Amino acid sequence: MQRPERHPHPEDAADTLEPPEASDFSISLIQEDVRGAVGDILYSKRLGVRSYTVVGESAAVLATWKEEIEQLVLVLKEKNKALVKAAMTNDKKIRGNPKTITKMLNEEVLSEEDMTLLAIGIWILRSMRQWQRGDTFGSGVQLLVGGIHNVADAVNPSVNAPCIDICFLIQQIAKTFGIAGSVYRLGKSSLSHRVWQSTTGKIVDPMYGWKRGGFFASQKAFAAHLAQDKILRERHRDIINP
Repeated sequence: MQRPERHPHPEDAADTLEPPEASDFSISLIQEDVRGAVGDILYSKRLGVRSYTVVGESAAVLATWKEEIEQLVLVLKEKNKALVKAAMTNDKKIRGNPKTITKMLNEEVLSEEDMTLLAIGIWILRSMRQWQRGDTFGSGVQLLVGGIHNVADAVNPSVNAPCIDICFLIQQIAKTFGIAGSVYRLGKSSLSHRVWQSTTGKIVDPMYGWKRGGFFASQKAFAAHLAQDKILRERHRDIINP
């Protein structure tokens, strides 16, 4: 059995270099194979002992989630740090970095699509299980064991959901806003870290990009983020192209 890849814990990703210019880096991504998708099944593929299957949510639940995210978009448009902080807080714990998000809102040119994807990332971060050491290894084991999992697991605080669940949740929610995209792997291994990328090139990765709500305006911006972080740069040195 292949050993699960141990992704760096998000809070370990703090020893960073000065941010490089986004144009200085690029990455190689591999689009996820979704040929096993049919009906409510968004993904089904054998990654280890048996197939790992991700099932989508009902239209009613998606409609409720969409309303919550639409309200979050309105908050973000205020560009107010106190409001952003409150929106990122769940159970008295802040999920992400309000200062970074507020700076993004005031300094970066964000389209309506950008704001929506940023809101989706923040909504997932504030809803999902708070990271604990050992979670990433455990989620890798879950991929190997396989089974049937619902995208709602990604925002269930009692479930240690792997990145693939999070990515297909992003895909299903983004689709309700008319935003198309696909899930991609950062490496050739079936257990490699996954991200979601829109057809317009925007990347959402709440795990690696937790400080900024998981949103990256381009693949190059995401590559720069990986390159500037000591742990992530070492983990993905084979896909970062200087």
